[in-house]
Amino acid sequence: MATKDFDKNFTHLIEDALHNALEYTGYSSDIDCIYIYLSLERSVQYLVFFKINGCLSLKSKLNEYVTSQQIDVSDENQRRLNSNGNAIAQEIQASFQDDGREVPSSLRITYEPKTGKLNSTMSYDKLLDDEDPLTMFFRWFAEEGGVLEPWQMI
Repeated sequence: MATKDFDKNFTHLIEDALHNALEYTGYSSDIDCIYIYLSLERSVQYLVFFKINGCLSLKSKLNEYVTSQQIDVSDENQRRLNSNGNAIAQEIQASFQDDGREVPSSLRITYEPKTGKLNSTMSYDKLLDDEDPLTMFFRWFAEEGGVLEPWQMI
Protein backbone atom coordinates (compact mmCIF):
# COMPACT_ATOMS: atom_id res chain seq x y z
CA MET A 1 0.00 0.00 0.00
CA ALA A 2 1.42 3.40 -0.94
CA THR A 3 1.88 6.00 1.79
CA LYS A 4 -0.98 8.15 0.45
CA ASP A 5 -3.29 5.14 0.56
CA PHE A 6 -2.08 4.26 4.06
CA ASP A 7 -2.75 7.78 5.34
CA LYS A 8 -6.23 7.83 3.80
CA ASN A 9 -7.08 4.38 5.17
CA PHE A 10 -5.66 5.17 8.62
CA THR A 11 -7.71 8.38 8.82
CA HIS A 12 -10.83 6.46 7.79
CA LEU A 13 -10.22 3.82 10.47
CA ILE A 14 -9.73 6.47 13.18
CA GLU A 15 -13.05 8.01 12.10
CA ASP A 16 -14.66 4.55 12.32
CA ALA A 17 -13.30 4.11 15.86
CA LEU A 18 -14.79 7.47 16.86
CA HIS A 19 -18.14 6.83 15.19
CA ASN A 20 -18.32 3.50 17.00
CA ALA A 21 -18.00 5.26 20.36
CA LEU A 22 -20.41 8.03 19.37
CA GLU A 23 -22.95 5.51 18.13
CA TYR A 24 -22.75 3.74 21.50
CA THR A 25 -23.79 6.99 23.21
CA GLY A 26 -26.57 7.63 20.71
CA TYR A 27 -24.58 10.70 19.61
CA SER A 28 -25.42 12.27 22.97
CA SER A 29 -24.92 16.03 23.13
CA ASP A 30 -23.66 15.56 26.71
CA ILE A 31 -20.38 13.98 25.58
CA ASP A 32 -17.43 16.36 26.11
CA CYS A 33 -14.64 13.98 25.11
CA ILE A 34 -14.11 10.41 23.93
CA TYR A 35 -10.95 8.57 25.01
CA ILE A 36 -10.09 5.47 22.98
CA TYR A 37 -7.25 3.14 23.88
CA LEU A 38 -6.24 0.66 21.19
CA SER A 39 -3.88 -2.11 22.21
CA LEU A 40 -2.14 -3.45 19.11
CA GLU A 41 0.66 -5.38 20.75
CA ARG A 42 -0.38 -8.95 21.58
CA SER A 43 -4.13 -9.21 21.66
CA VAL A 44 -5.80 -6.41 19.75
CA GLN A 45 -8.23 -4.53 21.97
CA TYR A 46 -10.47 -1.44 21.78
CA LEU A 47 -11.22 0.23 25.12
CA VAL A 48 -13.09 3.49 25.63
CA PHE A 49 -14.11 5.95 28.32
CA PHE A 50 -15.83 9.31 28.16
CA LYS A 51 -15.98 12.76 29.66
CA ILE A 52 -19.66 13.56 30.01
CA ASN A 53 -20.87 16.86 31.44
CA GLY A 54 -17.39 17.43 32.89
CA CYS A 55 -17.13 14.01 34.59
CA LEU A 56 -15.02 11.06 33.48
CA SER A 57 -16.99 7.86 33.09
CA LEU A 58 -16.51 4.31 31.99
CA LYS A 59 -18.98 3.15 29.34
CA SER A 60 -21.26 1.33 31.78
CA LYS A 61 -21.78 4.38 34.03
CA LEU A 62 -22.61 7.11 31.52
CA ASN A 63 -26.18 7.54 32.76
CA GLU A 64 -24.88 8.70 36.14
CA TYR A 65 -23.74 11.93 34.43
CA VAL A 66 -26.14 12.41 31.53
CA THR A 67 -28.55 15.36 31.64
CA SER A 68 -30.34 14.79 28.36
CA GLN A 69 -31.63 11.48 27.03
CA GLN A 70 -30.53 8.25 28.76
CA ILE A 71 -27.85 6.21 26.97
CA ASP A 72 -28.28 2.51 26.21
CA VAL A 73 -25.59 0.99 28.44
CA SER A 74 -27.04 -2.51 28.16
CA ASP A 75 -24.73 -5.51 28.00
CA GLU A 76 -25.81 -6.02 24.39
CA ASN A 77 -24.86 -2.47 23.38
CA GLN A 78 -21.53 -2.77 25.23
CA ARG A 79 -20.78 -6.05 23.43
CA ARG A 80 -21.56 -4.37 20.09
CA LEU A 81 -19.25 -1.45 20.98
CA ASN A 82 -16.44 -3.85 21.93
CA SER A 83 -16.92 -6.17 18.96
CA ASN A 84 -17.01 -3.36 16.40
CA GLY A 85 -14.12 -1.58 18.12
CA ASN A 86 -11.96 -4.71 18.23
CA ALA A 87 -12.61 -5.28 14.50
CA ILE A 88 -11.52 -1.69 13.77
CA ALA A 89 -8.39 -2.16 15.91
CA GLN A 90 -7.56 -5.32 13.93
CA GLU A 91 -7.98 -3.37 10.68
CA ILE A 92 -5.62 -0.67 11.99
CA GLN A 93 -3.05 -3.30 12.92
CA ALA A 94 -3.41 -4.93 9.47
CA SER A 95 -3.05 -1.59 7.68
CA PHE A 96 0.37 -1.07 9.31
CA GLN A 97 1.43 -4.62 8.45
CA ASP A 98 0.16 -4.37 4.85
CA ASP A 99 2.17 -1.18 4.33
CA GLY A 100 5.32 -2.76 5.80
CA ARG A 101 5.29 -0.41 8.77
CA GLU A 102 6.14 -1.21 12.37
CA VAL A 103 2.89 -1.70 14.25
CA PRO A 104 2.60 0.57 17.30
CA SER A 105 2.03 -1.20 20.61
CA SER A 106 -0.81 1.15 21.44
CA LEU A 107 -2.74 4.12 20.17
CA ARG A 108 -4.52 6.72 22.28
CA ILE A 109 -7.20 8.82 20.63
CA THR A 110 -9.06 11.74 22.16
CA TYR A 111 -11.89 13.53 20.45
CA GLU A 112 -14.01 16.46 21.60
CA PRO A 113 -17.26 16.30 19.59
CA LYS A 114 -18.37 19.83 20.53
CA THR A 115 -15.19 21.44 19.14
CA GLY A 116 -14.00 18.81 16.67
CA LYS A 117 -10.58 18.66 18.38
CA LEU A 118 -8.86 15.35 17.67
CA ASN A 119 -5.57 14.07 19.07
CA SER A 120 -3.90 10.71 18.62
CA THR A 121 -0.69 9.40 20.11
CA MET A 122 1.07 6.21 19.08
CA SER A 123 3.44 4.31 21.33
CA TYR A 124 6.00 1.83 20.11
CA ASP A 125 7.15 0.90 23.62
CA LYS A 126 6.62 -2.76 24.33
CA LEU A 127 4.11 -2.27 27.12
CA LEU A 128 2.79 -5.75 27.64
CA ASP A 129 5.92 -7.43 28.89
CA ASP A 130 4.66 -6.76 32.40
CA GLU A 131 1.14 -5.35 31.98
CA ASP A 132 -2.05 -6.12 30.13
CA PRO A 133 -4.11 -3.68 28.02
CA LEU A 134 -6.78 -3.29 30.70
CA THR A 135 -4.18 -2.15 33.24
CA MET A 136 -2.83 0.40 30.76
CA PHE A 137 -6.39 1.58 30.03
CA PHE A 138 -7.28 1.99 33.72
CA ARG A 139 -3.98 3.81 34.29
CA TRP A 140 -4.88 6.32 31.54
CA PHE A 141 -8.39 6.71 33.00
CA ALA A 142 -6.86 7.48 36.43
CA GLU A 143 -4.26 9.86 34.91
CA GLU A 144 -7.10 11.85 33.33
CA GLY A 145 -8.79 12.13 36.74
CA GLY A 146 -11.16 9.17 36.66
CA VAL A 147 -12.04 7.36 39.87
CA LEU A 148 -11.39 3.63 39.78
CA GLU A 149 -13.29 0.91 41.60
CA PRO A 150 -11.16 -1.13 44.04
CA TRP A 151 -10.94 -4.06 41.58
CA GLN A 152 -9.60 -1.70 38.89
CA MET A 153 -6.72 -0.38 40.97
CA ILE A 154 -3.36 -0.48 39.26
